[in-house]
Amino acid sequence: MRTSSFIIAFLLLGILATRSSADAVSDVSEIGTYKLIYQLSPPTNAAFNSNPVPYGVDNSALSLGPLSRIGYYLELDDGTGRDWVWVSMDAFTSDLAKIGVPTLGSGAIWQMTVANMNVESNVAGIVTGTDIATGNVEFWPGNYDQAQGLGDLGGSSLVYDFDDSQIGTGNYGSMQVHNHAAGQTLLAYNNWGASANFPIDDLGVGNNTLGNPRDGDVHPDWTFSANVADYSLKNLEVWVSVPFEVPSLPGAGLALLAMGLLAIARHKLPTRIVPHPDGNPSAQHGRRRQWRRALRPHETSGNGQGLRPYRISPTFRIIEL
Repeated sequence: MRTSSFIIAFLLLGILATRSSADAVSDVSEIGTYKLIYQLSPPTNAAFNSNPVPYGVDNSALSLGPLSRIGYYLELDDGTGRDWVWVSMDAFTSDLAKIGVPTLGSGAIWQMTVANMNVESNVAGIVTGTDIATGNVEFWPGNYDQAQGLGDLGGSSLVYDFDDSQIGTGNYGSMQVHNHAAGQTLLAYNNWGASANFPIDDLGVGNNTLGNPRDGDVHPDWTFSANVADYSLKNLEVWVSVPFEVPSLPGAGLALLAMGLLAIARHKLPTRIVPHPDGNPSAQHGRRRQWRRALRPHETSGNGQGLRPYRISPTFRIIEL
């Protein structure tokens, strides 16, 4: 009975691991080591500096300890095809409340370069790769201008791009990830802070190449694009990697299923358990109970006795995996 319960647990774990919670699971090669923290379908006219962010998934209450990496995934479809990008980097904080949309209430303001950035995307022209050393983020709740905020990244002071300056007032809002060496905005979500002055928010994957309806200029980071309503699909996700997490990748789930099936098949083969000659499994001597399994004719243990030692919990029966 205990053996059967063990096998069933293996199968259930495999089934759960194969369930996809988001499209990042199927698009991103490294997603198996990550856990989904936030999912958001951005509204047309958000006011997140005064209203709660309506996350479809919010796991920010989890206690995960120090984070290893943080990943951002954005997928969009305006009717011409689905575009997506994944950007992960070494964790710049372990506070889950400060890695989502950087609202006033969250207290999150991040303007910095980031280390070991990985980029995956189906959008032509986006530079993909691993351990990219030239990533930077621009996360804040207020207004900003074209002046170079970090100053040494090569940004323009004429248009909004990968190196702007937060002003510290207002409610426009910026949530952007860039590769400054490539001169690329990788993902951008702007104008989510307030709804009054700019009634349609900005959203984009890769560099914007179109003039905007406010000033007519081409701002690579999608500022003033007012385009959220153009998308039938808009999905923003935030993931984290924690050391020793159980993978959520479908392939890992299939592997667990295979292990469970193998355990069932092997369980049907005859296995003989014999007591360890140096210990009595029924005796209580304050030591670990020891067992040995009789080896098959083709197996050797190197001890001349044809037996291989095993240490197990007395509450479990040995099965061969």
